[in-house]
Amino acid sequence: MKKNELFSIAEEILKLSDMNTDVVIINNEYLFQRFANSFIHQPTHEENYLIGIRIRSENKFSVIWTNNKDNVSDLLKRAKEELIESEYIHPLTKKEIPVYNFAYDNFEIDSDEGGRIIKEIIKIGGDYKSFGNFYKGFQRILMLSSDGFEGYNQVSICHLTINYINKSSAWSEYSSYKLSDILENYENVAKDCLNKAKLNENISEIEPGKYTVILSSLALKDILDIMNYSAFSSESYYEGTSPFSNKLNQKLFSEKINLYEEPLNIFPIGFDFEGNIKKNFPVIENGILKNIALNNKYSKLLNLENNACANIPFYEIPFFFHLHLKGGNKSLEDIIKETERGILVNRVWYVNVVEPRSLTLTGMTRDGLYLIENGKVKSGLKNMRFTQSFIEAFNNVEDISSNEKLISSSNFYEFFPRGFILPDIKISNFQFISKTDF
Repeated sequence: MKKNELFSIAEEILKLSDMNTDVVIINNEYLFQRFANSFIHQPTHEENYLIGIRIRSENKFSVIWTNNKDNVSDLLKRAKEELIESEYIHPLTKKEIPVYNFAYDNFEIDSDEGGRIIKEIIKIGGDYKSFGNFYKGFQRILMLSSDGFEGYNQVSICHLTINYINKSSAWSEYSSYKLSDILENYENVAKDCLNKAKLNENISEIEPGKYTVILSSLALKDILDIMNYSAFSSESYYEGTSPFSNKLNQKLFSEKINLYEEPLNIFPIGFDFEGNIKKNFPVIENGILKNIALNNKYSKLLNLENNACANIPFYEIPFFFHLHLKGGNKSLEDIIKETERGILVNRVWYVNVVEPRSLTLTGMTRDGLYLIENGKVKSGLKNMRFTQSFIEAFNNVEDISSNEKLISSSNFYEFFPRGFILPDIKISNFQFISKTDF
């Protein structure tokens, strides 16, 4: 489904409505190939779309969602009976929207190439059982308003995950806008995963306690995901549950922490879903909190300039979807060499908030935990549970790698292209509270 088709659908909907109306259409076209136990078991080639419609009258509105344009008329009638009040609904007027084409690679959606890549990954894994998935596709977003706003955006997404499992497991992944990047790098990604798996063959264990830890970019992504929802959103800031509440322009972290929202660089999009124009800006600069995620509602409540983070259609809570933590000037290999004793964390899971005001999170390690001794990765370790204040952790930063990795959160069931660019980060006095049997 291409741009003109999406516009035609949206224009038909506007003609059906006798109220001020905003239409969002999100179109996914993708190939998704999942493999497990060393064979492909789920090849999915699909194109779908999701339509969101908001009708407005003065300070009242109603939202409906559908994936069937033929039932819109009935839905609009029902929506008029379900109007609710809000003082934060604004007309979506015409604006000049920047266009970004560098993140669109017009490749063919076919399964042969993906099948060949997966076969090679299985071959590289040898005796290890191979699991993972390969995704390639396009996400297109159209936004049209009866008040004159017109916005269109398209990005391409390629994403590969590999999980080798024997007695233990290891994980690697790779994301890009370009299929050619996957073709050039999938063998190295598979070999990296195999090396991690081999290190895990003879695992040892250590006692709970505080350690110097290197969080990989994959582990850091899950931490930042939780922070995004519990700390950086202006909803929690306004309600006083964020650890950052009333701390704008204060130094909260190590000066090594430089975190930016970059919607024009990472799966770029020039507008948010309230019709505001996006730009890149600092979130944390030299450890100082510079911005939180804002939309129309919370910029008004907090008397702050709106930074266009209404990233979920017709949803009141703003979030960052394009975070970039700036890397340092040492490679991960050099940071490991300088570590006398520590732990390398490949991934984390089941991460949850324990205490929001101190940003204390708990979670488990998975798919690769390694002991570092005398500057070398010595062996795999049994998984551990951590409970750690990340206010403290990001004040205990010893180093940040120069290696920066694009980590995509976009896939066939998410209707918005988003991702982070992240390095690896070395932190002292990181708290592990218990060990596991695996």
